[in-house]
Amino acid sequence: MKKSLITSTLALAGGLLGAAENSRPNFVFVLLDDVGPGWIPPYAKRLTPENIEPEIVELYRQWKGKAAGVDLERHILTAQEAMPALAALADNGVVFDRAFATASICGPSRAGLLTGTFQQRWRIYDNADIEQTGLLKTFPCLTQPLKQAGYECGVVGKWHIARNDPAAAGTPGFKSSAIAGDHPLDQGFTYYFGYNSYATTYYESADLWENRSAVPKRPAGEFLTDLFNEKALAFAGNAVKNSKPFVLYYSPMSNHGPLDPPPDHYTDHFNSGIRFTDQFAGHLRAVDDFLKKIGDLLKQNGQFDNTLFVFSTDNGQPINMPPYNAPFKGGKGTGWIGGLRVPLIISGASVTRRGTTAGVVSLIDIFPTFMDAVGIALPENIDGKSLRPFLAEQAESTPRAILPAAGLHSTRWSYGYELGERNRQDSTRCPLFGALITTDDVLLVRTATVPGLYKKFPAGIPAQEELFGFTADPMLLKNVTEEFPEKTWRMRSELHAWLETVSPPALNHEARFEELLDLTK
Repeated sequence: MKKSLITSTLALAGGLLGAAENSRPNFVFVLLDDVGPGWIPPYAKRLTPENIEPEIVELYRQWKGKAAGVDLERHILTAQEAMPALAALADNGVVFDRAFATASICGPSRAGLLTGTFQQRWRIYDNADIEQTGLLKTFPCLTQPLKQAGYECGVVGKWHIARNDPAAAGTPGFKSSAIAGDHPLDQGFTYYFGYNSYATTYYESADLWENRSAVPKRPAGEFLTDLFNEKALAFAGNAVKNSKPFVLYYSPMSNHGPLDPPPDHYTDHFNSGIRFTDQFAGHLRAVDDFLKKIGDLLKQNGQFDNTLFVFSTDNGQPINMPPYNAPFKGGKGTGWIGGLRVPLIISGASVTRRGTTAGVVSLIDIFPTFMDAVGIALPENIDGKSLRPFLAEQAESTPRAILPAAGLHSTRWSYGYELGERNRQDSTRCPLFGALITTDDVLLVRTATVPGLYKKFPAGIPAQEELFGFTADPMLLKNVTEEFPEKTWRMRSELHAWLETVSPPALNHEARFEELLDLTK
């Protein structure tokens, strides 16, 4: 990282305590990419080796462990120590143990959380759906009301909810460009530095954008997360300097693959026994470095206690690396708990509650929470529910009794449990799942017909209905539909009622959606 820029950012913001204090809260929302809760310290602290799926351990042993094997105790310890600044924030806030994304892959999940809606209502189930349709005017990004209220709104890192800009065709930045209307600056943000794609590169990136201008290819040796850290700190520092409230949506590439090694000074903190594991943790430590620095910046300017910090990830982890999405079964791209469950930590301004909660919440609840903190009325068509009363101890429970979901049930990104294989070509032909999660930790999963794409099941697999109590059975080993027929029927009916409120996928999967509707009647 360029020390001069970080130093100047902190100095720029320093000494402003005499300035008019901004009474409206700031918001710092950090969203990682493809990281499971098992890798986040407050969740990792509750894990034991027995919580980690044997299939995942064996896959990782074959891939990276080789003859040395995989020391699960050391892997868990590495996860516990990966992000100390985040752990400190968690100690002074709320850790949500039942937080879920609206999709188990990145584009749809981000479309949902940034609009506060179930993106299935506007036909978004797959990355290809959002890449073709972009954002709809009827479901605007929820930073727009914050901008109208005088907020500086910055996004640094991954966007990936916009169509590409035809005007950039033939340039290195085309595949990460954003067309007018879908561009962050057209969706309520006042500053943008990042990329509109599933990924870029950790070194020598040639497809970054700053506001509406392409950024020249980055110099050799510059680490992407350090660059993003600088840009995010500079944005926050400028807002504080100008006595402006701000919302920072910080969405670095961390830890999307391919996972190039981070600088050694991040990796050398760890000793899991497998260098690749230490490098994974090093990527997390680089983001944690940002959390420490922005915390210092805000403390120096009397704004730390006036800032609401939110930390999460976009979906379950795809890399089969313990502790993965422990203690639950599944990963990115699947309808199992491990694909949809994400870490969620909220700390800071007006958060008086402490500890862990098992209340069911969704990522679409975040921006309504922001606007509630400012006193802004929610726009129409919002599915999210404010968490502020719960965070401020004005409500005893989170605002949801059930949470529905629907999406791809693919082996492309994660291990295929029943199939025993991973088929990278199945994402456009995989089945869809419909799921319903309840506050008493019951999961209903209805899976459409699995097509004949797989070596072990060339004729495919019939549609399935499964009911799990995932507290007692986190690895979802026992289907209890026959033991609880009335509960299964009731949850199936509730799932069907929700599916009737959403729309079929924009691409590829419409017939499988119609099958789900029929299966849940």
